[in-house]
Amino acid sequence: MNAFRVLVISDIHLGEDLYAAGEPGLEQYVRALNRELADFIAGNRKVSGLTHLVINGDMFDFVKLARMPLNGRKRRRKQRPPQPMTAEVSATAISPLEAEGSEIVARLQHIVEVHAPLFEELALFILAGHRVTIIEGNHDAECYLREVRSALRASVMRFAHAWQDSRSEARCDASVFAEGLTFRTWFEADVADGLSFHIEHGHQYDEF
Repeated sequence: MNAFRVLVISDIHLGEDLYAAGEPGLEQYVRALNRELADFIAGNRKVSGLTHLVINGDMFDFVKLARMPLNGRKRRRKQRPPQPMTAEVSATAISPLEAEGSEIVARLQHIVEVHAPLFEELALFILAGHRVTIIEGNHDAECYLREVRSALRASVMRFAHAWQDSRSEARCDASVFAEGLTFRTWFEADVADGLSFHIEHGHQYDEF
């Protein structure tokens, strides 16, 4: 099995910059952050060896974005269901959030459209053999939903296919992104000398 170098980042809050009532300068800050993050991913794509990028919660901010009306409607964000005691959510799990899945997917697609350069870099990162794991946080608990996960994988794969088409290369199979882009509630990272790290966002321990 190939050894992966593990990089951990968190709290990017994509979508926060689309919330019109945010703090002054927030949009410029988040967009600048995304440019830096795209450069960070591109740089690590080109290094020797394989890298596993772990995004430890709040990659997206569906909480603030949910306050914006979609199709002329405002919806109340439902409370997240109790967390299952498994690292990888069961493929058959049923969540009360499922009712909001299609709306969250629409918001996700809007985020991807606005931040296309970042998601293109993620696609190229995975195409190069690296991996990305997204851990859900309190602002993007909807990453728990199968519908949201499938939509994000499909969006990233479209960037990969567009890049391959531009180079007249054969399109990669969906299995590349099924393995290269995964979702977890927490992540165990093995390191040298038998040591390991337990990685999670930690919001489930907050009494608020």
